[in-house]
Amino acid sequence: MSVLFTPVGKSDRKGLDPESEGAICHIIRNYTDIDTVVLYISDELLAEDAKDPFPEYIHTVRPGLHVEYAKRPDLVDVHRFDAFYDDFGSELTKISHESPDSPIYVNLTSGTAAMQSSLMVLCEVFHRKLIPLQVDNPQYNSSGNRCYEVQTKNFRRLIILENIKALIAQYDYHGARELATGVVSPESMQLIEGAVDRYELRSRQARKKLGHELSNELMGQTSPIGKCFEYLQYLSVLEKRAEWAGFVRGADPATVGTLLCLVDAFTEFDRTELVKSGTVAVLNVEYVQGDPELKKYFKSAMEARSADKYIGWFPLTDIVRDRSRLFERDVIDAIERIGGLQRTRNRFVHNIEAVDVNAEKLAADWQAVWHTLLKAAAAKAEEVLPPWDSYNKLNETIIRSL
Repeated sequence: MSVLFTPVGKSDRKGLDPESEGAICHIIRNYTDIDTVVLYISDELLAEDAKDPFPEYIHTVRPGLHVEYAKRPDLVDVHRFDAFYDDFGSELTKISHESPDSPIYVNLTSGTAAMQSSLMVLCEVFHRKLIPLQVDNPQYNSSGNRCYEVQTKNFRRLIILENIKALIAQYDYHGARELATGVVSPESMQLIEGAVDRYELRSRQARKKLGHELSNELMGQTSPIGKCFEYLQYLSVLEKRAEWAGFVRGADPATVGTLLCLVDAFTEFDRTELVKSGTVAVLNVEYVQGDPELKKYFKSAMEARSADKYIGWFPLTDIVRDRSRLFERDVIDAIERIGGLQRTRNRFVHNIEAVDVNAEKLAADWQAVWHTLLKAAAAKAEEVLPPWDSYNKLNETIIRSL
């Protein structure tokens, strides 16, 4: 349902004949979606309203319609152009907060010229869309419905939308969400919320908000390969945002994840047995102890003092090297590059310092390795990966919806 904000003018008490009634009654007669009317009323008309309450006119036209007052007993000079802009803005902001999903109509016909002009300016610059209505004088328009919606540009909203688009293009979904609240459509807001969830690695919530079709197109399956792909996509966003510290610190789980997918797809070792149930990269000690070959590969992990024995990248690369005949040359080349990349990563993970190497090249090298490994695992598992630039495609979808 909708809200009508309107000043009350002297001409609004013209009677209740549809052909000659005042603007407020004529609007609520013709806009049946309006369920709340907020009457802005000045000192002069408050006295008149006490004798002849205007809501009675409204309820004669629309019984049961909810009416609220914005009374201004101190408002005497109703013809000053600077008297209303801030006050109208405050009232409309209040309505917007109380009814965030309801269309807001504003009556540009009732009240003084100063009131009308202030409302018109607000329709241009308010933070969300307002629907300005005018009602023709019955002397010049004798049709049944004398209301019409004034076509206007909301310049402030257009500026906000451009800022939202810029933030989304920079993968700043949190900033976009802050600006978008109360400005964009519910459908666009849900897409932005889905992007926030995706960026925060809450894949289940992101899939729900993005919808089945879009999430399958951009996020792939919910398999281990699909989950690894999503994490790599997250790191690709950190790369695009030049967040090098976060990227470097996130490289190890990405490497282990892609290697696990590769080992699971090509070798005799079953990921569901190798990895402890309910974890991402904790070794299943009982399974390893029952396999002499695995005990050889994971000797260092098994000797660790910690209760959980974490799977590292080194034994996984050994497993792949020892079965090199199973892999194409590009996969083996990618495996051989991991050691050097990990050594660079370790320098920054264990020290509080900026990434002072060629961060762009380091990130590009990592991305190439991960992409090669995961692409090979997906092909072996007959699983189709989404586009590698899926965050860009998500951005395009959101921007088109605005």
